[in-house]
Amino acid sequence: NSSSNSSSNSSSNSSTNSSTALWQVTPCRAISSSSSSLEAQHSPLNTTLDAALSTQVAANVLQPAATAANATLATKPEGICRRKNIKLGWKKLDFVLRMVRKSFIDDAMAQLDANPKKAAMYAKHAIANARNNAICAGADPSKLWVSEAFVTKGKCTKKMAIMGRGYNSIKETQYSHLNVKVEQLDPSDPAATMRLRRAPKTVAPIMVRQQQWLQGRRRWRFTV
Repeated sequence: NSSSNSSSNSSSNSSTNSSTALWQVTPCRAISSSSSSLEAQHSPLNTTLDAALSTQVAANVLQPAATAANATLATKPEGICRRKNIKLGWKKLDFVLRMVRKSFIDDAMAQLDANPKKAAMYAKHAIANARNNAICAGADPSKLWVSEAFVTKGKCTKKMAIMGRGYNSIKETQYSHLNVKVEQLDPSDPAATMRLRRAPKTVAPIMVRQQQWLQGRRRWRFTV
């Protein structure tokens, strides 16, 4: 009996000791020391990974920004003006734009000032607006030229025109879109220099003839 009791007591003690060993909680100092040892073991790897990630992020973020900045610096300063729904036919506008296309700003403005057509007023305002936009973008006013000047068709409204004897017809009103682009002339670009028109010798001889005709008409009116 005594031997059996002693054996049972020893087995119970051993089981309790093993259970306490299994469920025993390690102190915080031991956990912190183990974690610091692991960090010390893996610190070179972490530093290399951080360095690689930082370089990759810098390449992905800074490189596009740098390329965009270089692209903006490489582009020439220009000014664009778009006028929509001008109550005028596209042929009338294009007839005036032929005089100022591929010419310097000063020559174009002189030609339009001396032109009595209504389309010249719209073209002059558009070129002046494009010139101001180019100057705000950092262009040199003395090197500006009209690189593009074209017209596109707009809407066309129709209405009935009442005529005599009970007749009627359809009256059309045409609208046009005016587009002007002003750029700074680059002397190193031979293509742009060759496309540029020469300075005109005379400014709008039509206006000069019109003034002479008006003077002669006034003289004839007062003499008679």
